Amino acid sequence: MIEARAKTIAEASESAKRERAEAEKASAEMRASLERARAEAAEMVRKNQQEVAAAKAELMEHARKESEELLKQARTTIEEERRAAVADLRSQVVDLAIEAAGRLLATQMDEKKQRQLVEEYLDKLPKEARV
Repeated sequence: MIEARAKTIAEASESAKRERAEAEKASAEMRASLERARAEAAEMVRKNQQEVAAAKAELMEHARKESEELLKQARTTIEEERRAAVADLRSQVVDLAIEAAGRLLATQMDEKKQRQLVEEYLDKLPKEARV
């Protein structure tokens, strides 16, 4: 009976040792699994941050290009409008000069000849003096 009792205690002790070893092994596996999960999460965060930074850079580049294009278009429009205004002003100046020349000249000249004379005069003016 004592031997049976000692055998039962020994078996219980061995069983407890095995269960403890299994528990420690399971605990170690869980710690390793947790560490892997943390590493994966950190890697995902890092990749997310890279993707956000890349997207931000791409958006900034797109906005910069778009603003440059808008500025280029605005400059082109301004230049076209300036040229049109200068041409219109030049035409008005020619018309006024023709009218004034017609009043001042007593000779009979047709409008075509008057316009030709005024345009030749304007062409001889330095660029800075032109309108």
